[in-house]
Amino acid sequence: MLELKAVLEGLTKRIPSEEILTFTKFLLLTVVILPVLPNQEFGPFQINPFKAWLVVVAVSGVSYGSYVIQKLTKGQGGVILAALLGGAYSSTVTTVVLAKRAARESRPHLFAGGTLIASGVMYLRLAGLVTMFNRNLMLTLAVPFAILAAVGVGAGWLWTRIPDATAGEVKTRVRTQQPIGTARGLLLRRAVSGHFWLPRTWPSPISAGRGCIPWRR
Repeated sequence: MLELKAVLEGLTKRIPSEEILTFTKFLLLTVVILPVLPNQEFGPFQINPFKAWLVVVAVSGVSYGSYVIQKLTKGQGGVILAALLGGAYSSTVTTVVLAKRAARESRPHLFAGGTLIASGVMYLRLAGLVTMFNRNLMLTLAVPFAILAAVGVGAGWLWTRIPDATAGEVKTRVRTQQPIGTARGLLLRRAVSGHFWLPRTWPSPISAGRGCIPWRR
């Protein structure tokens, strides 16, 4: 480490502190937390902490990878490339950013088409994640996901071809948020919201073994 001191100090000057913190969070998720989690089922619902956190790592990995590509291609490729990469990173964040850009600039067809493209890429991202964990399920969803992705990307690209009142090249200024917190936050919110969609007839984990008590909202 002492021999690499000069190299590490040089990296801290060339790389923003936020990027170093994001990379550190990703290492914390994958290298530190994941290996120490027990790979066995617990409770009446057979929850496996290792597999549950593996989903977090997979989602964060896809988001972080597309985030890095976005940073490397910043200012290149225009809105369409930003929409493609943003759909892999987070279609929700990309939609919000493009909507704000559309409100400021007179290019409604361009930004609306970019939003459709990001939504179409989202299905490809979901297909990759489902394939990692359940290939049989992916075989069932392959055709619908492929159709939805093709329709979204194709319709979005055609919509961007419609001339707007203002012509010319638009500079890409899509701000990328930190991917680790966004991906983990969305995943955890969906997991928590899933609690309220549990069937009311499922037994409560607290009362397991003492009868079936319905879940209450």
